[in-house]
Amino acid sequence: DVARQLTAKYEQQKLLGYFTQTVKSLTQTDRMPVRSPDNPALRLDARVNLVDGTQFYILRHGDARSTADDRTHLWLDLHGKDRGLHGAAAAPDRYTRIPQQPGTTLRINGRDSKILLGHYHFGGQDLLYSSSDWMTNLSQGEHDIAVIYGRRGEDGETVFTYRAEPAVHVLSGKVAIAWDAARGQLRLNYAHEGLARVLIRSGQHSLLLLVGDNQAAERFWKLDTPGGAILVRGPYLVRTASLATATVTSSTIELTGDTDKATPVEVFAPTAIQTFTWNGRPVDAGTTPSGSLLGQLSGPEPVTLPQLTDWKYKSGAPEIEPSFNDSNWHAADRITSNNPNWNGHLPILNSDAYGFHHGNVWYRGHFTASGREQGITLAASLGDHLGNHGRFTVWLNGHYLGGYPTGASYFGFDPADLKVGQDNVLSVLVGNMGHNQDGSGDDSFKQPRGLESATMFGASPAMSWKIQGDRGGEVSADPVRGPMNNGGLYGERTGWSLPGYSDQDWGMTTLPRTTSRPGVDWYRTTFALDVPTGQDVPIGLKIQDDPSRHYRVLIFINGWQVGRYINATGPQRVFNLPAGLLNPHGKNTIAIADWNTGTRGGLGKLSLVMLGNYRSALHIRAEHSPGYDELFGSAPPAPGKAVARLPTH
Repeated sequence: DVARQLTAKYEQQKLLGYFTQTVKSLTQTDRMPVRSPDNPALRLDARVNLVDGTQFYILRHGDARSTADDRTHLWLDLHGKDRGLHGAAAAPDRYTRIPQQPGTTLRINGRDSKILLGHYHFGGQDLLYSSSDWMTNLSQGEHDIAVIYGRRGEDGETVFTYRAEPAVHVLSGKVAIAWDAARGQLRLNYAHEGLARVLIRSGQHSLLLLVGDNQAAERFWKLDTPGGAILVRGPYLVRTASLATATVTSSTIELTGDTDKATPVEVFAPTAIQTFTWNGRPVDAGTTPSGSLLGQLSGPEPVTLPQLTDWKYKSGAPEIEPSFNDSNWHAADRITSNNPNWNGHLPILNSDAYGFHHGNVWYRGHFTASGREQGITLAASLGDHLGNHGRFTVWLNGHYLGGYPTGASYFGFDPADLKVGQDNVLSVLVGNMGHNQDGSGDDSFKQPRGLESATMFGASPAMSWKIQGDRGGEVSADPVRGPMNNGGLYGERTGWSLPGYSDQDWGMTTLPRTTSRPGVDWYRTTFALDVPTGQDVPIGLKIQDDPSRHYRVLIFINGWQVGRYINATGPQRVFNLPAGLLNPHGKNTIAIADWNTGTRGGLGKLSLVMLGNYRSALHIRAEHSPGYDELFGSAPPAPGKAVARLPTH
């Protein structure tokens, strides 16, 4: 995931990925007739490769919505690869009921499913069937290795065919062995618990069968080298495997990867491999009865994260005040547009028409009041298909009128707030939630964002609108971080999000903090990290607060915007601070833009959380993060001086 974590979903994808890469017969199959399971709640489908006869049986609930825990026996056509492959049903006496071991069953719990493998040849082995999930297999000369697995506690049964009785040794675990000389079948029965090992020798060939539960299987890694495939067990992550020299007779293999704790590492490699290294260091390893090399890897050192206790604070929405100087903002006065989604209202107010395509945008509408003005209806398109995440908030001459999500809303005026015969200012902060993707073929991705129309009631004074979005508009003022990093908040336009900005004149505060004043507040803090060299520590920023408070947050780490948070909505409350943007060996700056969209605002408790801790081979290149001086020079820009560049179309 974004925090470089191996999730449960990844583990399942890895197991299936190894299976599909290994059993290549799956790429060319036809439908195969089946006999229904004993349990009618379950459904069995089958595919067969007509070239080599490999069979795939897929067992699941007949009702895909079912969460029941069911058990059954199956009837499989296992008497030959040359019959029953072209759609003709097999004779009833050709079916074998599995599992054959008395007292054992196949289990499907909830939305789980199984892919059972039959008539599969690999290396020097012929698998008749297995009720376990097949993870992978590999061959090292005349020695084969296979890894199979199942849910912990479930029964498993695997049958191989041999011309003569093989020598079988259970190296670890509990596995029952039955040899059927008449049919030349070796049957293994077991419960999936931990990791069992069975060594089977037949003539010049041998098979090491590794039988695990899901958790054990997830710790296996298969990697290809010039000397052939190898198998590694134990580490949290194995990244690479390479031979110490370019020849296939190399006696050392070089492994890289991650450990989340002190852990054994076991390498199943050709006999020519006598030693191995981990992340460049030799591993003291001995040989096991399985023929593998077993060593021990160190885990990561403990890491303590700093507490975020001292915060600088400053109010950050001077655009609300009537005295704010917007003379250098661009006039929103266009009367023509080539956009097929323009609604025809004049003047054109949407922010895209003026080169502001991302982030928050400010509008200031000026009019001379007669005293008869009763209110105004504002319509906005914010790119929020759910209709409750976008927001725009409105002030008249500095007095809060309210806020509303995507769509149109009426805002009434208090006559006491009007300045009759003077300039009145309507300030509107609009949140852009993004544009549609281009996939529908109806030009919906061109839908404009921002205000769409403004209709005054009670009187119709002439209104002149000014607009301001991200600094630079379509030509980003920060070419490293790009156009979607910053929007049109005053603090964004004047560098408050950047490391190196001087916040010495800001006030001090602690979190959590509450406020009844709608608008925008900014918070800044710095902290130092000292992550041990050779470790990867994903770190997140956690926000904790009462969801009844209405505010939304932009999160910046070292000037990079890494997330949006809406307190009343969530659900994400931990935001990854990406490696490469975060400095693991020095100073970091967090800046928070906090938009209070109502009278119950504020900011919750913020804390750093460790999302993982790994001794790792990962080397992360620090991304260049321009500071305040690099982007602004030594002097801050004057209010209202961040002017957009007009679009060229």
